This record gives sequence, C-alpha cells and structure tokens, in this order.
Amino acid sequence: MCITEFNEEVFINGIREEGLEQGLEQGLEQGQNLIVDTIHRLKNGESAEDIINSGIDKTTVELALTCI
Repeated sequence: MCITEFNEEVFINGIREEGLEQGLEQGLEQGQNLIVDTIHRLKNGESAEDIINSGIDKTTVELALTCI
C-alpha cells in the first residue's frame, strides 16, 4: 500500500506549467506559420503594404523581407 500526501498547490502549479508549455508551443507554431505565409505572399508578388493592410504586423513583414 502506498500513501502519498496530496499537495494542492503543487498540483495546480503542475497543471499551470503544462498549460503554459502548450500555449508556448502553439504560439511558436502560429508565429512560424505566419512568417512562412508572409514570405510566400511576398514571393507571389504581393506588396508589403498590402500584406500589412490585410492585418499582418509590420515587424513580421519586415522579417519576411529579409528572407527573400
């Protein structure tokens, strides 16, 4: 028989850390997809101004421009 002590704070912190890790992974994936999409749009002849006007932030467009 194994008896363990339940520590609610440790449990909640573990769940919080797991959620944070998942959120960071999702954010990274979304950011990577955004930069790839922006690069493709630029390579297909879309102007930086049009991409920015479509809702992509200026920093992402500027970064994508350095890749082409």
